[in-house]
Amino acid sequence: MVERKGDRWRFDLRCPGARWVCLVGDFNQWSRSQTPMHPAALNHFVCHLKLPPGKYCFRYLTSNRGWLTDWAAFGVEKNYLGEWDSVLYVPPAHGVIPPPSPTITTEVHDLTELPVLLNAPPVRAR
Repeated sequence: MVERKGDRWRFDLRCPGARWVCLVGDFNQWSRSQTPMHPAALNHFVCHLKLPPGKYCFRYLTSNRGWLTDWAAFGVEKNYLGEWDSVLYVPPAHGVIPPPSPTITTEVHDLTELPVLLNAPPVRAR
């Protein structure tokens, strides 16, 4: 879960059995070690970051479950590996701009998939 706490963002993850959790994303160039999360309670890890305005993709890397997506973030997007990244929108400090509604985005690489995604009949080649 991600929530704003004053001028910082609190990243909060419950991960039973984990020895360590790292926060990995655009804000730390996807470094697997730069932003460790700290144990806050049994099976619970937290991290606070001050971030400039912008859109950030991120994931959690855990000792026991590998990569985890935060489905309670501001949305999710598929990354270049076809896995889901969590999304955080940090608004400008001087204005209140609500983040976009949570979304799930997918890319269509093969236009023959388009009718299936749109629930339309397939297009026949001429």
